[in-house]
Amino acid sequence: MVNIQLPTRLQRGVVILLLCLPFAASADLLLISRVSNGGEPAKAAYLWVGESALRFDNGKQALIADLAKRRVHLLDHEARTVTSADIKKTAAATPIVAVQPGTTTIRRWTASEYVLKWPQYDLSARVFTSQIEGIDADAFARSVRQLTGVPGAQWLAAIADLPGIPVRIETTRINADGSVQTQVRDTVNVMRRTPPVATYRIPSGYKPG
Repeated sequence: MVNIQLPTRLQRGVVILLLCLPFAASADLLLISRVSNGGEPAKAAYLWVGESALRFDNGKQALIADLAKRRVHLLDHEARTVTSADIKKTAAATPIVAVQPGTTTIRRWTASEYVLKWPQYDLSARVFTSQIEGIDADAFARSVRQLTGVPGAQWLAAIADLPGIPVRIETTRINADGSVQTQVRDTVNVMRRTPPVATYRIPSGYKPG
C-alpha cells in the first residue's frame, strides 16, 4: 500500500494534517477552515496553495510540500523540529464512491454530497463540494495529486478529483486498536492572497526530528 519508507512520526503527522483538508484551487490561495476532532471545540486551520508549493497549518504542526523539488517537510512548532522526505510517484488510492441525490447548502455554497470509502485504510468520508466562482479546482487538483507519494496522503487525490471544491468533509477512521477517530472540517473562506515570503520555507532554528 505504501511504497516508500518514512519516519513513523512523519506518517502520523501527515495523516493528522491531511485527513480532512478543505480544498480549493489556483496559485496563492488562502483557505481558512474550522476543524473539530471527535466533537471537541473547533479550531482554525489554514491551507496555502501555490503553483509549486502547498502549506497546511493547524497551529501546532505544519506540512510544507515543495512540489518543484518533490520534498515534504513536517514542522512541529512546539518542539521546533522538522522531519523531511522525498515525494515519490505512486498511484492514488481508489475509493468506493456513492453520489447522493440532490443538493444542500453549506454556509453560502450550494453543495453536492459524496460518500467515499477506502476499505484498505478503514477510512470513510462524507464530502460536500461546490462550484465556487473564481476558484480553479482543476489547478488545485493537479498540485494535490503530487502528494499521493506521501504515506497518509494516498487517498487525497480521490477527493481532489471530485467536481468542484470540497466545502465540508466529515471523516471517520477506525484505528488498529478498534477506536474510532472522527473529524469535521468546514471551509470558512477562500481568498486570493500573496503569501508572506517565509510561507513555504523551513523556519530557522528548527532541528531534524
